[in-house]
Amino acid sequence: YIEEDSPDPQTIYGKSKLLGEQLALTANESSTIIRTSWLYGHDGKNFVNTIKKLASHSSEIRVVHDQYGCPTYTRDLGIALIYLLTKPHGIYHVTNSGSCSWFEFATEIVTFLNSQTVVIPISTKEYGLKTPRPNYSVLSQKKLNSNGLFLRNWKEGLHEYLKKADDEYGD
Repeated sequence: YIEEDSPDPQTIYGKSKLLGEQLALTANESSTIIRTSWLYGHDGKNFVNTIKKLASHSSEIRVVHDQYGCPTYTRDLGIALIYLLTKPHGIYHVTNSGSCSWFEFATEIVTFLNSQTVVIPISTKEYGLKTPRPNYSVLSQKKLNSNGLFLRNWKEGLHEYLKKADDEYGD
């Protein structure tokens, strides 16, 4: 999706995010809106930490293979936010470059950890989510790139995150 696409949220959560964007622009038409996805960082719960924990004590984990997005390391998001302070206002998609499925993301984590845990691909339907999730939520960084910022590939950010987590937390 590019920044100029019309949003069409399907859940209350998505609708609340769009309402937040609209309210910000109503209050100040010179606002900058940042859209991001699949965030992970060193504080709090996130997909990467969940997979690390599961891989440490499970022989196999089942992960959805038919939903695609852009994993984003919060460190890279922070760098982009500071960079955008000096750029024209508007809507920006800020994610690490590239995309993957949740299954591919989990597989990369388990592989980096040298875990023997087997990652098994399953469908969204098999997973049984009650809230609908988009199958494809890849955000284009067209506007970010046209303003001179190119974020690294999601695998590079993930590897740095995992190495830092090991160094800092002795995982």
